[in-house]
Amino acid sequence: MPRAYRHLVETISASNGRAMLLYGFIHGFAVLLGRSIADPTNNFAGVWPAVGVLAALLIIAPTSRWVAMLTAAVLVEGVLGIVRFGSSYTTSTEILGEFLYACIGAMTGALIAVVYRRLCGQVPPDLRAAFLALAGILGVLALDAIIGTAWLRLAVDLPWLSTMWNWYITDLLGVLAAGAPLLIWWIRVEAPAAESPGSSLELAALILVALAVTQLAFATDTFAPDFHLPYLLFPITLWVATRYHPST
Repeated sequence: MPRAYRHLVETISASNGRAMLLYGFIHGFAVLLGRSIADPTNNFAGVWPAVGVLAALLIIAPTSRWVAMLTAAVLVEGVLGIVRFGSSYTTSTEILGEFLYACIGAMTGALIAVVYRRLCGQVPPDLRAAFLALAGILGVLALDAIIGTAWLRLAVDLPWLSTMWNWYITDLLGVLAAGAPLLIWWIRVEAPAAESPGSSLELAALILVALAVTQLAFATDTFAPDFHLPYLLFPITLWVATRYHPST
């Protein structure tokens, strides 16, 4: 599998045409996967893997292929949106809106890639760089949720905070569930013999935090059942995997 993953990245990196075609296929699959698990009552997916996949592969691919990949993402996501919802549209503005949503997602993936590349030049990143990158990515996702909610409210009268929170969590979980594993896997492909940057003290602290979150999520009824506390284990698991060398 590491060899196949390397071949995939090398194919994307070979030319703009290959990057556009191959990434367009990958992004389309990620979009369809996200929509397949969406709540049919509000069309919000619990996880939106497309933004995570885009961010991870932009980080990995050379910047000379970014325009091709971002173009493919916008075109594929926009067309798939029109195919799914176009029959209910009555104006061309609604059709253009699908491409705008796709542009917002592409902007988010590109900004995440820029933040990571600027702050995490090392493979794997050191602790300070990882914290700064995490803070930057959370900020990018907040900006994405604000812009996306503002545009959505122009077409539909929706509550600000709950819509923005749903948008934020959906993209955050997409980054954690789809983007982070792809990036971690690439780090292991590129640096299989690198020394683990994590310390024993850091690992002990992470274990204690994981135990506390597990207790909070599964052994108490303090919070409402629709507050998805188990998702809090995602960043802890991925932090351990990034800092202590996951198996490829």
